[in-house]
Amino acid sequence: MNMKHTLGPLTYFVGNADGRGLVRVEAAHDSPEAGQHVASLPRGPLAKANAAFIIRACNAHDELVAALEGAIAYIGDDSRSERRKIANMSFIESVLAKAKGE
Repeated sequence: MNMKHTLGPLTYFVGNADGRGLVRVEAAHDSPEAGQHVASLPRGPLAKANAAFIIRACNAHDELVAALEGAIAYIGDDSRSERRKIANMSFIESVLAKAKGE
């Protein structure tokens, strides 16, 4: 799955849109799409933590994909036992596919 999405980095702020308390996730000021709305979460005890988790996952995504692709290349050339290499490769490939939305 390779759909277009709002470019990061992402950030959040606590707002009061139309009298409703919201935690809003949006593209940060240094993003090419600064201010682009991504999500609104109703205020509650977990709203800030959920917003921070969304932002952390999204902002780390591209580096995670690159790191896993590098790990696949490294393990593929490693001289470790075949059984261990296959187990590591299978796990990394599944995580990479999940991160890419495949």
